[in-house]
Amino acid sequence: MRNTWLWVHILGGGFFAKVFLIWLQPQLAVTAVFGVAVAWEIGEYIFKDVEKTYGSKKRFYKDALQDIAGAVIMAIIVAL
Repeated sequence: MRNTWLWVHILGGGFFAKVFLIWLQPQLAVTAVFGVAVAWEIGEYIFKDVEKTYGSKKRFYKDALQDIAGAVIMAIIVAL
């Protein structure tokens, strides 16, 4: 399976971490990035036909987990 939009989530995780670090402690900034990433994937699930886009719900779940992990890992790197 190819996750062609993973790089966007990684960049977003780094960007939002940098912004959240202005107001929050590093641990809370990473938690906020996690919340934004999860909310994004929930929105995608609600507003998109994920079976049509990804082929199955299982593929969507794998893609979503990769996207969330990419954003959070980059947020951790930025917060360090």
